[in-house]
Amino acid sequence: LMGGATHILDATRISLSGLSSNWARFSDDFTACKLHIVYEPNSATPIKAEITPHNVNDIIPAREFKIEPNTTYVFDLAYYNFEWWAELHKQNCRFVTRLKVNSKLRQCVERDVPVNSNILNDRVGLLSERLSHSRKNPFCAPVREITVRISTGKIIRLLTNDLTASAKEISDLYKQRWQ
Repeated sequence: LMGGATHILDATRISLSGLSSNWARFSDDFTACKLHIVYEPNSATPIKAEITPHNVNDIIPAREFKIEPNTTYVFDLAYYNFEWWAELHKQNCRFVTRLKVNSKLRQCVERDVPVNSNILNDRVGLLSERLSHSRKNPFCAPVREITVRISTGKIIRLLTNDLTASAKEISDLYKQRWQ
């Protein structure tokens, strides 16, 4: 799953002036749009971009972007979609994202973590078999949950389908989102 390129997906809401109200007014008192972008972090090069109304869920344009096989995708909770993750995995892509608080892995196997590091936990398991409304989860491959204490002291849970890279490498990939 070690892809050659790394792509980071992100979106930001952009407030606009009243001059944009003819195309960007989506409520009575709010004029804005959202920029969805895929970029290559090492060169800071945008690869794809789309502008949508500010209230469009980030996963919608992400699912429309063509998946590049053998690529690493790094994204945050706004792209929490098991079907999309299954498609990335099917295309031999590695992904790194955050794990929602209420998402628990099952059938976990604990892995050793480096002593005196910000990596608190590393384990391999499976996501829930069922989603809401008794739907079957389309992503059934093993995943890793890596618990990390970030520089602010906050603890986050990362999720990846990469079972071979070091926990530090996975953590560093996610950290690239803020560089």
